[in-house]
Amino acid sequence: CWNLREIDVSHFDTSNMEWIGYMFANCRSLESIDLSAFDISKVAYLDGLFQNCARLKNIILPSSSTSNLLGMYVMFEGCSSLEYVDLSSFDTSNVTTMMDMFMNCHSLKSLDLSSFNTASVPSYRRMFYGCSNLEHLNISSFNPATISDAEYMFCNTQKLTTLDLGEFDLSQSNNEGAGHWLGELSKQCHIRCTPETKEALIAASSLLSDS
Repeated sequence: CWNLREIDVSHFDTSNMEWIGYMFANCRSLESIDLSAFDISKVAYLDGLFQNCARLKNIILPSSSTSNLLGMYVMFEGCSSLEYVDLSSFDTSNVTTMMDMFMNCHSLKSLDLSSFNTASVPSYRRMFYGCSNLEHLNISSFNPATISDAEYMFCNTQKLTTLDLGEFDLSQSNNEGAGHWLGELSKQCHIRCTPETKEALIAASSLLSDS
């Protein structure tokens, strides 16, 4: 629905819905949406829910339980006008896919995901790829034991000034691109991380001719 500018879904009964993936994908003219009335307690997949909603600036997400949630793949990918989103009420303990979740969210300036439980997430590939105006990012709660792939996770995030990685250990993963881009950022970005990740970033930085 490329030309849809507004929609009222406040009277939808979603209490039995299990999958709402890609529901608003490619609604390129939609500027705001209020899903506060949605009951997503049975929903397993939010994959691509707002994918390519390029003009979307304001999202009010449901506050219902998300304990059955499994997928958030490309959920906000291409939301290039989105400056802020609050995901603090989301239970992500069973989520297994977060790849490309915020890819090309060019207008995002600050993102606090410290409430996320990522115990079941193995790959964060391209999760923040292209967040070119992101200045502050907190992923301090991300699980270091499950990470196997952080490839290009921070690619084109050149305005980051504070990054809290917590115990997130990039040295134990396929971090092609992740170390490269964080290595480039290291002179202008305050990075909180483990000693192991620090060594991995120093090693990545030393490979850059302009570092």
